[in-house]
Amino acid sequence: QLEVSQKSLNSAYKCMMKNLNTSDIYSSIVVAHAANFMGKKSDVDKLMASIETQANTTTGKFWDIKKEVVKCEYCWWSFRPSSEAVEMTAYNIMSYVLRGQLPLALDSVKWLAKQRNSQGGFVSTQDTVVALQALSMYSQKVTKIPLAMSIDITDMESGNNKLDSVKLSEDNALLLRSQKLSKLPATLDISSNGG
Repeated sequence: QLEVSQKSLNSAYKCMMKNLNTSDIYSSIVVAHAANFMGKKSDVDKLMASIETQANTTTGKFWDIKKEVVKCEYCWWSFRPSSEAVEMTAYNIMSYVLRGQLPLALDSVKWLAKQRNSQGGFVSTQDTVVALQALSMYSQKVTKIPLAMSIDITDMESGNNKLDSVKLSEDNALLLRSQKLSKLPATLDISSNGG
């Protein structure tokens, strides 16, 4: 329970922003995350826009430090992301969550989730901690979106006969529903409304 005065936090923030080297993507991402975490969202709009343009979108959306690539077709480590890539992407996910920009974080969340190893971690201890925190923050925000959806199931082979209309809400979202079909194979049309 360490108390830090607002004056000290503001001084640290000013120092951090004044000494930021925007050509260093790792530093830019960490500074943007710290500023967003402090609630200085409007101050870092330009920095976040610059970071966004530097994303690698070849296999999802992630950030990495550009290094000289050494070709090694049989080396296992050449198929894994760097620890920095995992950590920077996780910090950016948290920045998006803090800014309320969940749609911008989705591709990065998908990329990050695919990088987990067989034991649930990532490359190192540090990036694992940051990545799990980012996935947790994103998950908490996404699950708070209220559920109000309707699903209509229509049997196309029997004259567009509506088989069922299901209303999903927070109260019944986890309940299993089933519908019997008169004959198989069947051609069904399933449409949904809401979110």
